[in-house]
Formats: sequence, structure tokens, C-alpha cells
Amino acid sequence: MDWVAVDKGILSRLLYPNPVCLLSGGFICSMNATRYTANFMNQSGAIFVLNVPVRGMEELVLAIGSSTGADADKFEQLNIPICAPGGGDLVEMVKDTHETEKLRKKQKLSKKELARQEIASAAAQSVALRDCVAHLLCRVDTVTEDDGHLLLRCTQLAGWTRRGYWDGRNFIPQDGMNVEPYLTFLGSKEFGYVMPTGSVTSPTGSADA
Repeated sequence: MDWVAVDKGILSRLLYPNPVCLLSGGFICSMNATRYTANFMNQSGAIFVLNVPVRGMEELVLAIGSSTGADADKFEQLNIPICAPGGGDLVEMVKDTHETEKLRKKQKLSKKELARQEIASAAAQSVALRDCVAHLLCRVDTVTEDDGHLLLRCTQLAGWTRRGYWDGRNFIPQDGMNVEPYLTFLGSKEFGYVMPTGSVTSPTGSADA
């Protein structure tokens, strides 16, 4: 299934279907300061990718969360297929970064081109999960530690979703595309499922289209 690049002005709709974050794509999240991942996130400028899994990936998500990268490479240990953010090939992404670096040295670049280069450079530092249906490329802007947790103020640099989950404005499985619902984590090893609108049944028993 093809991937769709989401416009920067509505990146927040990948983060939450009903945005409860800055509409510019900024958001705040927290992380236990003792986690192994915190070693990489505890600095301004750190790059990371948020991946949105689907039904059928519950056990993998729990396995990733219940193990530590300090003991083993999770990608190898759990046999997780990876790709560049947006579904591309990792080698191709690195090549693109080299090309933009050459371009930067040759000419004065526009703000749009500089932004594109920032995204290309960030993506070249990152890997995403191939079987997930959305990738959000993010940067840590500020870090504050409070009560054993890191409070991270972050910015979404770019986002991609598979075509069957995007109607041009909203991140939701599309009717008639035969795609799995994506997951939302409720806590305590429980998941919720975001379904296509047409699959929701109203109290009267009819499909709520």
C-alpha cells in the first residue's frame, strides 16, 4: 500500500485524531528517567520516530515495551522489519542526505529547502517499523526532569501514513480499503482500536456512516 506525506500544518492529526496538542505539530510527552531510551532522549536536538501499530501487533508492542535495549538489540531479538520513515529504503534515505549536503555547499537555500534538508538529515538518523501504518519524525526541543520523569517538549518534523488510513485531513482507517484498525494504548497491557467510520454501529443497529 502506498504512503502519503502529510502536510506540516496538520501533522498533529497523526498524533491524535482529535488534536490535544499545539496545532503547529508541537507536543509534550513524558518518559521514566531510568529507562534505557532516556539516555538518548535526554538532550535537545535528539531525533526519534513515533510508529502507529495496528491490530495483530499487540504482542509485539508489549514485547518491545517489556524488554530493554541495554541487554540486546530489540530489532534483532524480536525480528522487527524496519524501513526509513515514510516506508522508504534506508540506503536511499542516506543517499538523499548526501545530495542535500552537496546542494547546501553550492548555493544559498530557501527556508523551504532548508526545512527539507532538516527532515532528510533527521530521517537519515532514524529507522521506522515497516509494519506500522504511520511514522512521525520528531525532534526533542527541551528537556525538564521532574519527579523521576523526563518532560520532553517536541516538534513533529514530518509525518507519513499509509494511504488507506488518510482521507486528506484525518488519520482514520478508510471504509472499503480492507485495512486493520490501528491501536491506541489504554494502559495495563490493554489496547483500544480505531475503526473505520462505517463499521461503527449506532444504538439502533444501523451503520453510522
